[in-house]
Amino acid sequence: MKSVIEKAHRGDIASQNFIAISYLTGQGAPKDYKKALYWYTKAADQGDDTSQFQLGEMYYNGQGVPKDYKKAAEWYNKAADQRNVDAQFQLGEMYFKGQGVPQNYDIAGDFYTQAADQGDVTSEYKLGEMYLIGQGSSQDYPSALVYFTKAGKQGHKIAQYKAGEMYYNGQGMSKNYSKALKWFAKSSHQKYAPAQVMIGKMYQAGQGVRKNKFRANLYFKQACLNKNQEGCDLYKSTSASH
Repeated sequence: MKSVIEKAHRGDIASQNFIAISYLTGQGAPKDYKKALYWYTKAADQGDDTSQFQLGEMYYNGQGVPKDYKKAAEWYNKAADQRNVDAQFQLGEMYFKGQGVPQNYDIAGDFYTQAADQGDVTSEYKLGEMYLIGQGSSQDYPSALVYFTKAGKQGHKIAQYKAGEMYYNGQGMSKNYSKALKWFAKSSHQKYAPAQVMIGKMYQAGQGVRKNKFRANLYFKQACLNKNQEGCDLYKSTSASH
């Protein structure tokens, strides 16, 4: 540790980061937010985007300093200017919620887009939601589906469900039960109960599949086991009818 500290004092960014993480997490050194803040600031002042992001996090969460969304946004902006994807997402969240900055869906969408362009899955999902309901832009079903699909391919279970819903309801396209079922199944495999309910309903009604009350009941039961009230109600009603 002594040699690392010497390097850090000479301005080595990697060493400054290492010491800051140690103090932040309490691994390798006693947890000390103020010392973490000191070393992150040293690295951030040299333009290190990771440290700039971490300073944003510390001000955002009030670690070693009073919680200060405005200062958090300042540090996130410095990191985002260097294409730090985590900072881009956080700024999207702050503008979406109006934390330390005026609430502005347009700007939130811009930051989510920057992060999504680098493959950030949560930003892809957020953009899908914004296009679906028309936040920050006019309602745009094709763009919503594009972003839900991107996030869904990365395993985002709610995005998978939302893509399924769009195909099921025919939002911006003709209804397509087979594609809906495909996306619901991906989400269901991750134990997302609303997707399990939808698959159950599709088997119950014979939408995109042959009617099968037994399989419908199995999916309702899975949803119920995942604490979904609608799934429980449907499971009870289908069980009682047998």
